[in-house]
Amino acid sequence: MIQCNMSVKDQLRQLTSPDYFEREEAVRRLGQRGGDDAVAGLVMALEDENRGVRELAADYLTRCGGDLCTRLLASFLAHEDISVRNLASEVLVNIGPEAVPALVDALTDPQQEVRQFALDALGLIGDSSVADRVHCLLDDPGAGVACSAAEALGYFGIPQSVPHLMRAFEQHVFIRPQAAEALGRIGDPMAFEGLSKYLDIDDTVLLYSVIEALGRLSHPDGVDVLKPLLNYDNKMIADAAAAAVIRIMLATNRKADESIPRERLKRFLLESLSSKDLTTVQFSVGALYQWDGLDIAGDLIDCLKRADADLINPIADVLKSYEEPGLEQLALAFKKAVRPEKTRLLMAAARIADPLLIPAVARLADADESDIRVQVAYTLGQCGDHTALDTLVELASDSNDSVRSAALKAIGWIGIETEIALLIGGLDDAVEEVRRSAIGALILIGGDTAIRTFTSDLEHPAPRRRKMAVLALGMIGEEATRKPLRQAIYHADADVRRAAIEALSRIGNLNDADIIRSVLTDDDMLVRKAAISGLGDLIGKEAVEDIKPLLDEDDVWIKCHAIDTIGALGVDDQADLIASFLNDSQDIVKVSAVKALAAMGAHKYRKQLQKIPTEGNSDLTTAVEDAANQLTEIYNG
Repeated sequence: MIQCNMSVKDQLRQLTSPDYFEREEAVRRLGQRGGDDAVAGLVMALEDENRGVRELAADYLTRCGGDLCTRLLASFLAHEDISVRNLASEVLVNIGPEAVPALVDALTDPQQEVRQFALDALGLIGDSSVADRVHCLLDDPGAGVACSAAEALGYFGIPQSVPHLMRAFEQHVFIRPQAAEALGRIGDPMAFEGLSKYLDIDDTVLLYSVIEALGRLSHPDGVDVLKPLLNYDNKMIADAAAAAVIRIMLATNRKADESIPRERLKRFLLESLSSKDLTTVQFSVGALYQWDGLDIAGDLIDCLKRADADLINPIADVLKSYEEPGLEQLALAFKKAVRPEKTRLLMAAARIADPLLIPAVARLADADESDIRVQVAYTLGQCGDHTALDTLVELASDSNDSVRSAALKAIGWIGIETEIALLIGGLDDAVEEVRRSAIGALILIGGDTAIRTFTSDLEHPAPRRRKMAVLALGMIGEEATRKPLRQAIYHADADVRRAAIEALSRIGNLNDADIIRSVLTDDDMLVRKAAISGLGDLIGKEAVEDIKPLLDEDDVWIKCHAIDTIGALGVDDQADLIASFLNDSQDIVKVSAVKALAAMGAHKYRKQLQKIPTEGNSDLTTAVEDAANQLTEIYNG
């Protein structure tokens, strides 16, 4: 390790070491030291062949800032390596407004690429105080520079740039798409008249940019000038016009009157719901949700019948906004839907979760397909109304395991105590999935009856029922469950004892710490492990003093678990104690110690970890490598 008293000169020399770890160490020392010499070395490290060294140097340069730092970084915008130029530009952007003077000076650089990089960075920083300097570069002889100037002005977003952008738009053909986009970003209606004159051009790319910009300007006359393009031969242009018209209508609260081709807008919105672009889908959903000028509930339902799974919820949300008329149409759609359509409609109904849909959904409970009946149960449960219980009770006795399971879960979601007897009966089902659903439902409903049922099950002859009863009491988590759980800690069944410890630690009452301590000496190894974990979960770092004696255990599994738990608790002053096990005779103990030190962030041991002889033990080798990497990251800040 490089010593803290090394001179800056030595640290700069260390940057040329063939060992990347030493170069990384030098970067960290220079970053912590600061000062002009250190900054110069950090900038030099941006050229390092190792990505980790470069990124660490960039991180420290971002923190350093200052005039020298930003000017050195700006000089790297002319670097022959594009990756170095990109990294220098990224650091300048991250430094922010402090980097603006150096970037402004770079705007006069004779190299076009430098001017362009400087403009891109200024745009991302977004400091509009330099807008006048950028206005001049709209006429730069380098096309890329002029386009970057337009983009930067769009990011600045100030109305003062509109006349300059419009002049450049009219004078320079190559800059027009970027200028139009910038005008749209600024969003000042002052640009409307100038841009709208270019709606009859043959350039598809430029026409698209102009239409999109006009949509963002939200000028009251925008709808009228864009309407002729709604039926344009090129679908991309027609769709852009539709999106722009809808955006303007929403912004200006204009309704879909007879002068607007409603069917064209409707078709565009519905098609957009199937887009792979999330932004487009969100726009369409937002438009349909906010704009009541189109009554398209039936069309939305048709979309639902063929929608991908990830589109069902957004479409259902829009349909829900149509309230009762839309839900009535959805209810009617179930009658004519075929199997795949029924599943999608049921998923939408579950999302909407309105009791109005219960009768239509319940009629599908006798479907031949079990997956339909499962979805019926889930949908009725989501609707959350007691009127669905009769159907769910019938499905709870279905011949299909998954249907019974879904029905019991749904009853739990509705939370009606009148069906507790049915749920208790589900505890005896021959299928594990169904039993677990019954338990989950009883937990959700809770109450005295459920607690009494699970308390009674602690003495059930079936071991699985006893264990599940303990887990259920813990998940109910009410004060009334603590007494039976404390008694269960001394149960004859070790699985019950272990589950009781886990349940009490989950409930989190600190008064239960003593009873968990009492089973740290239990005869069963798994119970003792549960007690170690339970104390850690319940009382946190204070559990270390209770756990430390178990480090001397003969049972290697107990010893390892104690090490693991102390490591997870992250008690710094125990690092030396844990490190003593790095020399243990058993590799499995070494693995636990290595992982624990990494979890504790004990970076002073990372060199020692790397020297541990692994002798072909892949588990130990992996643990050492992972821990060393983790501690190095911590060490480097």
